[in-house]
Amino acid sequence: MTADLPGFNKEDVNIEITDESVMIHAKKTMSEEEKNKNYVRRERAAQSFYRRIELPEKVKTADSKASLKNGILEIVLSKKEPKETKKLQVT
Repeated sequence: MTADLPGFNKEDVNIEITDESVMIHAKKTMSEEEKNKNYVRRERAAQSFYRRIELPEKVKTADSKASLKNGILEIVLSKKEPKETKKLQVT
């Protein structure tokens, strides 16, 4: 699973994984102040990102891994149990 998170650091990102869903929440704030003889300039900015994704199959939460490189979040999930298949004979 991948998600684009440009401008976010790994400290800004929180991930919660259950058996059936993945929740990604990222929040970043910054402020800047410039003082001069005749004026003071202040700027503030905030960014946030939230996604909750339902998974088609149950996963092992303990085996999950996440990495953030160059603004791309990658989450690796492993299935709990493969789906069972049943073979039928044609009569």
